[in-house]
Amino acid sequence: MSPETPIYYNTTKRGTKYLEELLVGKADVRFNGPITLSDSEAEPDIAIVRLPESAYNDRHPEPQDIFWIVEFAQTSLKKDLELKAAIYAEA
Repeated sequence: MSPETPIYYNTTKRGTKYLEELLVGKADVRFNGPITLSDSEAEPDIAIVRLPESAYNDRHPEPQDIFWIVEFAQTSLKKDLELKAAIYAEA
């Protein structure tokens, strides 16, 4: 674990809490949870998905459930902008 990891984790967690407060009753805010794409299961830092949260008791959110995906880039900016962005856009 790099010395910057706690800062990255705390920033992501604070962002999640902020979005949860803004979107209460409007969307579910998932923190590092899996989403199901056509050929993979990604784990974005934050995913804003449709309610109800109970819809995901037996499955992960799929593209039609997802409003917004957030990736925080600490050392992975190039990968996030090139690879992950293309995968998310295709889905």
